Amino acid sequence: MIVLGLDVETTGLDPTTHRVIEIGAVLWDTDTATPLRLLSSFCWSPDVPESDPEAAAVHGITMDMLKKYGRAYVSSFGELGEMASAADAFVGHNCILFDKLFHDAEMARVSLPCSPAPSIDTTTDVNYPKNITTRKLIHLAAEHGFLNPFAHRALFDVLTMLKVFQQYDAVAARDAALEPMLTLQACVSFNDKQKAKDRGYRWKGETKQWLKSCRASQAAIEKSEAGFEIKEIRQ
Repeated sequence: MIVLGLDVETTGLDPTTHRVIEIGAVLWDTDTATPLRLLSSFCWSPDVPESDPEAAAVHGITMDMLKKYGRAYVSSFGELGEMASAADAFVGHNCILFDKLFHDAEMARVSLPCSPAPSIDTTTDVNYPKNITTRKLIHLAAEHGFLNPFAHRALFDVLTMLKVFQQYDAVAARDAALEPMLTLQACVSFNDKQKAKDRGYRWKGETKQWLKSCRASQAAIEKSEAGFEIKEIRQ
């Protein structure tokens, strides 16, 4: 199977107002574990806003770097679109709730069509063994016996993600990606919050909820195993 590994670095967290400033993409053959085509590109136009301080602290990309080495958005995303047209699926780490949203927003801004290929999210669609509970990419790499020397730079995060992904069943992950993605809310008291944390729920302070995203079939299993009430929100 041919997949397009994707990671983006951005000026912030909202795809409607923030912008992609770095693309990392790898067209990858899962049958031979071979990269077929690589894209690493800064994106630049005069209207790109400064990165939010939190985002800048993560990726370290400066405006001077973008001005000196950045490509026009239509050029970078045009090349990305060519790569996507050859892929059976996108693959990304937290891509459903982040990278793919930014990808689609930028493709719309430059009037380019988005590929209809499904999106495999390696935080939800890979059948990790039960002893691997982390979903942080840098920690997953360590769990699989290697390190990412350049974390939070797009191309290196893609290659790290693909090296992990390659060790699992790509067809099963693609089939999982065809299911609806759900957001689950753990209905736990303050005293029972550890139960939610232990099952991978994350606290969303703005709405005061413990939330986790998963596919529909995983949601059924979660409800039967969790030991606390769960509400679901279909995205």
